[in-house]
Amino acid sequence: MESKTYDEKHLDSSEHLDQGSAADVSSAKKTINPLHGIPKEQLLSDVDRFCAETGMTEHNDVFRRGALVAQRPDEYEQISELNEDDLYWLRKSTASKWSHPKTLYFTGEFQRGSRAALC
Repeated sequence: MESKTYDEKHLDSSEHLDQGSAADVSSAKKTINPLHGIPKEQLLSDVDRFCAETGMTEHNDVFRRGALVAQRPDEYEQISELNEDDLYWLRKSTASKWSHPKTLYFTGEFQRGSRAALC
């Protein structure tokens, strides 16, 4: 029997979703967090497998922390695996969503102008 890749397994699977709450959420036109309800051990195991399959094992720790935050984005302060640097950047991103370098805005405007010139 052929084993499925990380993507195949998770595209086919919705076993971690509570069907009753999924109907409630969709009726309220909200997005369902696909990581909701996955046990922490399984989530971290899935991250490890993903990193191994994609050749990114050197970044495994970052992906693990990212998955934990993605699973509970409103509760990141309670995630013990996050270090102070992680918490600093998460706090900053939630406090000032529009705090970007000017070069980012310049790049966006430049690209928009380039597209307009080509049309």
